[in-house]
Amino acid sequence: MKLRPEHVIGARGMLGLSQATLATAAGLSQRSVERFERGETTLKEDSLLRIQVALEQRGIEFFNGNSPGVRFHPERALIPKGS
Repeated sequence: MKLRPEHVIGARGMLGLSQATLATAAGLSQRSVERFERGETTLKEDSLLRIQVALEQRGIEFFNGNSPGVRFHPERALIPKGS
């Protein structure tokens, strides 16, 4: 699955995470997350993976069908919502 800006925006919204919190969790700058979400830049595979892992640890499931999808599974969260 290729992580897209829509995935990240949706996941952050479901979790109530700021760009800054996600960036810290993924070991990236807030500016990198911001620019990726706006579609202004692409990120390296390792950076995308770090974002994906940070969100999945909080109970997010990503999927692609005809369009990007995101689900929140609170029971799968290793890190509490909002953290």
